[in-house]
Amino acid sequence: MKRKLINILSLVSLLCTTACGNAGQTPQSEQTEAVQTESEVTDKTIPAGEVKNEPSTPAEKLAAGTTGKVTLSVWVSEKEAEITASLIDDFKAEFSDVDLEINLTSLSSNNVLEDVMEGKAEAADVFEFTDDMFPGLYEAGALAKADGKFFYDVAEADTAGSVKAVSSVGEVYAYPLSVYNGCFMYYDEAVFADSDLASLDKMSEKAKAAGKKIAFEMDNAWYLYSFFGAEGTGLDVSISSDGISNVCNWADPAGEDVANAIIDLVKNGALEAVASNDEALQGFEKGKYAAMVSGPWSAEDLKASTSGNIAACALPTFKAGGKECRMVSFAGYRLLGVSTASQSPEWAKLLAEYLSTKEVQLKRYGINGECPACILSGDESNIADDRVTKALNSQSEHALPLRVGTNYYAPAAMLGEALATGNAAGRSVKQLLKEAAEGISSEVME
Repeated sequence: MKRKLINILSLVSLLCTTACGNAGQTPQSEQTEAVQTESEVTDKTIPAGEVKNEPSTPAEKLAAGTTGKVTLSVWVSEKEAEITASLIDDFKAEFSDVDLEINLTSLSSNNVLEDVMEGKAEAADVFEFTDDMFPGLYEAGALAKADGKFFYDVAEADTAGSVKAVSSVGEVYAYPLSVYNGCFMYYDEAVFADSDLASLDKMSEKAKAAGKKIAFEMDNAWYLYSFFGAEGTGLDVSISSDGISNVCNWADPAGEDVANAIIDLVKNGALEAVASNDEALQGFEKGKYAAMVSGPWSAEDLKASTSGNIAACALPTFKAGGKECRMVSFAGYRLLGVSTASQSPEWAKLLAEYLSTKEVQLKRYGINGECPACILSGDESNIADDRVTKALNSQSEHALPLRVGTNYYAPAAMLGEALATGNAAGRSVKQLLKEAAEGISSEVME
């Protein structure tokens, strides 16, 4: 009896323990079913293929924060119309989540300045122009700062010369597209090795050894600037704040060093002054010249008239006052601007950047042949064999936009002619420079 009572108590205790231990718990099968049900609900609510990352880049953030329709207008030259239309289609596809309407119009590039100045409020949001129009557009307050940095930074991605062409008071106001004008050195590969090309003295030495000379249009003010504007001289000529007259310091002692260097180069027989580009080309064809300073317009003539050994490079250094000075050049650039009157300024800047990235500049080169204004690496595949384009781009690192008043040309040309003849007129170098600087900076007569 006692044993039976103990067994009954043990059974009750066991049942109680089991019941208490499982209190509030769901059976295993019900747990599995609940997990599956929750998973199914999650999958139906946010399908895996539709999960989107948070916008991270400035362009993505602009797109994500845009509601409603964005309407932009674009003006480009007829030459740029076809490729720009294709690029706009690509742009719209890239930002397909935004309702974009972009209207493209082709205009004569010569009329852009007048069209923008006369009706700034009606100007296109994005418009193409050449760098000689930059001062007028900037002074009129027509150019918005190029400070979006959605795809790239102009100051870091483009050549020094093109950045100067789009800058004022340390700020960037336009987007370089290409370098369409400038000068550099053509040379005969049979005469010069790559190691000779950095120094004009070395090139002169090699040319003389081959019984040849280097052609230079000394009485052409556009070319003469290569010497007097050289890096390291501290000399300059630029247009005054009145937008008409010039400031010129060529009469400084450093100017005498440069002038004497030119006289010496001519006297030693290596550098020869030519009257025209045609004279230089004819001399190349006859074997008289081993090098000449010119621009992209001479490329086809040189290919047709020589043995095929002609290559191109940036301008070299020369010695003046005991130091090496790098020759510079004037250059011309094709640019894009964003109107300050744009109703969608951030989208206009985004589009302008998209139309001027390095990839787009290289694409443009493949279509219209214009030299990119961006900094190129040594292995850009589509221009690897185009030495003229590479030389023009390389020279753009040591170039300035043409910003001089009309009084620059005649006095500078007369100075170049006098130096080319070894100062045959008998005036001192100091006197020659004084007269040139006074003429260049003289008041413009109406």
